[in-house]
Amino acid sequence: MSYVVATAGHVDHGKSTLVKRLTGMEPDRWEEERQRGLTIDLGFVWADIDGQDVAFVDVPGHERFIANMLAGVGPAPAVMLVVAADEGVMAQTVEHMAAIDGFGIRTGVIAVTRADRAEGERRQTTRAQIADAVARTTLQDWPVVEVSAVTGEGLDELRTALAEVLRAAPAPDAGARVRFWVDRSFTVKGAGTVVTGTLTAGTIRPGDTLALRGEEVQVRSVQSEDAPIDTATPARRVALNLRGVDAERVGRGDALTTPGAWHRTALVDVVLAVSPPEGGTCEELPREAVAHIGTAGVGCRVRSLGPAFARLTLEEPLPLTLGDTIVLRGTGGQRILAGLTAIDVDPEPFTRRGDAARRAEELDPDPDVSRRSRAASPLRRRTSRASASRWATPRRRGLSRLRATGSAPNRSCRGKSSSSPPWPSMNKRIRWVRGCRWGRAPKAWAPGCQAAPARGGRGETHGARRRD
Repeated sequence: MSYVVATAGHVDHGKSTLVKRLTGMEPDRWEEERQRGLTIDLGFVWADIDGQDVAFVDVPGHERFIANMLAGVGPAPAVMLVVAADEGVMAQTVEHMAAIDGFGIRTGVIAVTRADRAEGERRQTTRAQIADAVARTTLQDWPVVEVSAVTGEGLDELRTALAEVLRAAPAPDAGARVRFWVDRSFTVKGAGTVVTGTLTAGTIRPGDTLALRGEEVQVRSVQSEDAPIDTATPARRVALNLRGVDAERVGRGDALTTPGAWHRTALVDVVLAVSPPEGGTCEELPREAVAHIGTAGVGCRVRSLGPAFARLTLEEPLPLTLGDTIVLRGTGGQRILAGLTAIDVDPEPFTRRGDAARRAEELDPDPDVSRRSRAASPLRRRTSRASASRWATPRRRGLSRLRATGSAPNRSCRGKSSSSPPWPSMNKRIRWVRGCRWGRAPKAWAPGCQAAPARGGRGETHGARRRD
């Protein structure tokens, strides 16, 4: 099996040093990084860890490079969080924890580095800080291992712990539709355009055709860890040699997808899953922010639809699906604002006065309000009249996983066409994404419904988040 693990943690807490000790490879790619001793961009190395092929994505810890950090962690199925034993939890440690929780990454290990610089009491203090910081997050059950890249203390224990959590993680779906987030693109003499990224679901082979912003490109060859391969399966670091596109036309934040299988959208309704460390609601979010998903960081306008819900209008469309997790970052500063989960990637635009208020009522978790708004909302009635085209390709929007096959339609809406497929109500979608957060999604919505997929592996299914 192959795995991909991203690093995270405060600047100068020894992420790159630890990764170098584990792999024997230098993760810093730039000469400037090596001279300054400061990671600026993503680094990529790999090693055999307790019999497992593990690739590491080393991310920067400095707050100025938080966008690069989010691009490295966003597509990662697992994370190794680094906290220095002699300094404990610092500002960027908290920010990185919020990002990990916001992206819904449940597989990982916490390495307490620089153990050689801390005595027993200081180590216990750091452990207590970590336990308090990760409580009620996706990191709360991660193993904590004290290590020193200088003396070698704890390295074997770290390898064992990392291998155990990776083996225990849900296996990614090699048969899923592909959404390959690009983190680098460059030109190789004699070969042409090459892009790299983390493959988290689906399979890519030489000769395959993928879609790039609606245009088709062909995969000429595939490599992983500097070696050609015939088939790329998840989870794996992959380099694709592309035909039909210049390197200048593809870069970090682009996604190569299965043609016709994804819905590209600039409009998405979301539910608040992770509040910032100091708390807050959607009503307190700024009107403008940066939305991070996969390796993409896209400017967006935020419109609150109540304390727990909002609508994002992205500056450019992205291939999104129900349950996608989005980390919201401030435009001026580098702070994490919130973690969000997509509950509708093709919502009806607001065109009339009162549409936003009606949508807010419809999303309200109170069942009485929700039933009343769905039955009376003009917004819903307009949606129903366009149902034939609107739901023509539900799988692209992620709704096929919730489709009822033998029960009456549960998208109750006055005037709904009888030919419309029986999609779950918005409240059921919200409960689904929240349930997947802790792996407790209902097995089925009603007799005859398809089972909700198990959460994990960072494939197509993403759960909701909550941070108290």
